Amino acid sequence: MKKFTRNLIVLLLTPFFMNAVYSQCEHTFYGYDSYGDGWNGASVDIYVNGTVEVEGFTFTSGSSSSTTFEADLNDEITLAWGSGSWNSEITWAMEDNNGNSIGSG
Repeated sequence: MKKFTRNLIVLLLTPFFMNAVYSQCEHTFYGYDSYGDGWNGASVDIYVNGTVEVEGFTFTSGSSSSTTFEADLNDEITLAWGSGSWNSEITWAMEDNNGNSIGSG
């Protein structure tokens, strides 16, 4: 009986620990403008597994801005761009919660 109880406890706690290991992490999207006057109407939507997490990220002045969003390890992150007046000035980068680059362009 003792062995059964111990195994039952392990089975009941396993989902809790699995969720702790694979909990969502904060990611950061950085937008840059080489001229320093914002994105001039351009914007980006950030999707995680097909669900919009950030809608219409943009900035109207300066050379950079950022936003954060949640995603799990191995989630699919996609970007949907809205065009602006000076798209050639725009660059971007994305990092995970540890500061590792996960994309740029």
